[in-house]
Amino acid sequence: MGRPKRLYPLGRYRLHVRGEIDPTKQYLVQLEYTWNRQVIRKGMNIFVRLGDWNEKANKGRGGVRASYGPGSQSYQQSVACKG
Repeated sequence: MGRPKRLYPLGRYRLHVRGEIDPTKQYLVQLEYTWNRQVIRKGMNIFVRLGDWNEKANKGRGGVRASYGPGSQSYQQSVACKG
């Protein structure tokens, strides 16, 4: 066995959706990762509509689309650096 590639798990970003999906409602973005075979989810205090969320952005980890508005680049950078 060699050294692990990273000392911390690389997570994915998911929208926290419960119940029925409403396209006009904003949902919480959560960081989801696995640690000791348990799934851990942490809220990121970023709320996004379902149409403004891109699951395949940031190398498959998730991100905000440009249609989110003028602050989409700052949100995309904050999501990319927190993971």
